[in-house]
Amino acid sequence: MIESPKGSPVQFLRKRAVQHLLDRAVKEPDLYLSETSPDWMDERSEDGFGNWHIGRYDPDFPTGDELKKALISSDCNASSDASDSLAVYALLNSLTPQQASDERLWVGLTHFELYEYVRKRWRTILRHDTSKEAKTRYIRSHWFVSGSRGFYRDNGVSRLWWMGRILTNIARETDLASKRVGDLLLRQADVRANLIERSTTASNIPVASEIVLSLEHFLENNRARIYDRQVFRQWMININQLGGTLLLDAVPRKTLRKLVRDEAKRALDTVV
Repeated sequence: MIESPKGSPVQFLRKRAVQHLLDRAVKEPDLYLSETSPDWMDERSEDGFGNWHIGRYDPDFPTGDELKKALISSDCNASSDASDSLAVYALLNSLTPQQASDERLWVGLTHFELYEYVRKRWRTILRHDTSKEAKTRYIRSHWFVSGSRGFYRDNGVSRLWWMGRILTNIARETDLASKRVGDLLLRQADVRANLIERSTTASNIPVASEIVLSLEHFLENNRARIYDRQVFRQWMININQLGGTLLLDAVPRKTLRKLVRDEAKRALDTVV
């Protein structure tokens, strides 16, 4: 397994290294079935490929061993996403959103330091007798970054960072514990998709925070049906329509809370 130099922070890969890994994934997707990180460099050309990393250490970044240790007790499934994301974000919270939108960091982590975690979390389809093309698409989604939403939704490690950032920011806004915010947001797939896996959530923390507080409110009042798929979707449609006539981010917090809860009640009353 290839790691950062002992004791040094994790680093960004060079673009050429990312492309090399992608070329190998397309050529040999079954490499990702390996329980240990393959020797990704064993086909490296001798034409002066050079160092795989950009050669700049950030002292605020954790070491690879620290990251691996943070996820060592993970169940590597959806039920542990909240705790895993908070653990990763706690170690990498010095990243700026711009840095967190750079695939060179995440591709390095998914292939080296956190390869074992990603393999366990996303290995299911690779075990099936699927086509080479299907496996390659799956690998491109979870070990690389495919499309602009790939950072927030698919990449095996970057999704944890963005999720952890959102949970932490909402916890700060609501005074709820970060773990409780995670429990509320990750309880149901549609909630996750609307509030965690969309890049716009990061810039709408006040609205997302009121949605989380409303989820808590309705659960406490025995109205767990707010999590019903159709009810929740209608609630989000109502809020989006409201956002078409009001700049919700600029609405006073007390007013925003009433608007969000009124739309939830409307969804509960209209969806059978």
